[in-house]
Amino acid sequence: MTRKPLHPARYRLAIAAISFILLLLSGQTAWAEPSGHQKRSLTIQGQERAYYLYAPSSLKENAFQYPLIIALHGGGSSPERLIDATQFSTRAREDDMIVAYPVGTGDSDTRRYWNARACCSSAQENLAADEEFIEALLTELVQTLPVDRKRIYIAGFSNGGMLAYRLASRLGDRLAAVGVVAGAMFDDQPRPIAPVSIIMFHGLADNVVPAKGGIGKKSGMKSEVEAPFKPISDIHQFWLQENKCQTPPEENESGNITTLASHHCAGNVSVVLNTIRNCGHNWPGASQGIYSELDDGSFYLGFSATAAMLSFFDKHPREE
Repeated sequence: MTRKPLHPARYRLAIAAISFILLLLSGQTAWAEPSGHQKRSLTIQGQERAYYLYAPSSLKENAFQYPLIIALHGGGSSPERLIDATQFSTRAREDDMIVAYPVGTGDSDTRRYWNARACCSSAQENLAADEEFIEALLTELVQTLPVDRKRIYIAGFSNGGMLAYRLASRLGDRLAAVGVVAGAMFDDQPRPIAPVSIIMFHGLADNVVPAKGGIGKKSGMKSEVEAPFKPISDIHQFWLQENKCQTPPEENESGNITTLASHHCAGNVSVVLNTIRNCGHNWPGASQGIYSELDDGSFYLGFSATAAMLSFFDKHPREE
């Protein structure tokens, strides 16, 4: 089957025009700047939850359907740091995509967390309804923006990656693919309701979410996590099994990166794991850390997780 590019499909104007008319009628078309981020909110279980929305300027001018990425920041961090590290919005401006950056809960605007059941911090302690929040956000964006429903993706870093794994199981029938950097799973990971493509990145020098599993060495980490992290090899095996991949992964070595790729899986999905030597708890390719207090000098600039993830998303629309 021929894959369509991530760019909007110009020839599907009729369907997209209907979506655009709905957008105009929704009353949610006013961005502060055509290429900027707008802060919005919605109410989940009586609590107002915020998110930042990036939409390309062409959204106002054209009636196309756009890929959507929901990007989840790490624990003790913020959407602003994720925007800087990933450069998703810059790529979205170039490639015509919509990106939403939900905001976790916490006592500080710069230190927010997600409830991934066994982690992390106040979000886990207060049982924040984060899975419900992201599901409701996805529904709102699809209903109010010209989103291509075959190209809905979730990306997550660290604690955001933990939530992304859970959402891959919960929302697999609505997602095309999920990308996780330095994330983790626990023994209570639910089985996915549908096959979903997964691409994973993990630094072998990560001492916060160790590739070998267990509890990280970060100060206070034991108080934030209720259960040990599963090894990345076990996480990889979980998705191979749940996606019913039929052949052993193809292994490729390139510099410090080992890639295990499986493409013969149910629903035409793929499972890809990239492990990176000499890379710590950071977003590969980012010139600055997402956490200033966790910067250990183990940045890996020779590989862009953003570019690799977006290329993977491009090749994996959801099949009906």
